[in-house]
Amino acid sequence: MPRARPAVIQFIVALMALAIGVLVYLLDRPGTSVYLIPDGWSPGGGVAPVFGELGGFLPTFAHTFAFTLFTSALLEPWRWAAVVACAAWWFVDSLFEIAQSDAWSGVIAAHVPVWFADWPLLDNVAGYFVGGHFDWRDLVSISVATVSAFIVIRLSHRDRQKKPRSVVRGRGLEE
Repeated sequence: MPRARPAVIQFIVALMALAIGVLVYLLDRPGTSVYLIPDGWSPGGGVAPVFGELGGFLPTFAHTFAFTLFTSALLEPWRWAAVVACAAWWFVDSLFEIAQSDAWSGVIAAHVPVWFADWPLLDNVAGYFVGGHFDWRDLVSISVATVSAFIVIRLSHRDRQKKPRSVVRGRGLEE
């Protein structure tokens, strides 16, 4: 049975991770705290969190893990795809987490261009920094997600790195 291409495996695993991250927002977070999820889609307060303590940093893990896999899949078959994807998303997500700290959030929000307010998706950039909060566990989550993504990328290539046991010569297969 033929094995799926590494990029396909990475893409499917990434979609599953994102689905888990979205579930955290739908089931455990108040509807008003999530930018792209309409009000009323979340059960809101009074409901016990489904994901418990993990729900606090699981979306960060899911984001880093999924987007690292997406990027690696898009860069296939470049030999440096895994390293570049992992390093880039670790850096970007860590930077955005640190930017939510009290020391940086106000400064960054003050420098967000005014015209961002007129564009969907960009209109909440300043709010992301001011309304978000820095959590060292998110930095740990980003690092664990990066290492996990690297492992998935390497495993998705595992069977393709082995040399075939037989070589076609002439008409038949010879060992």
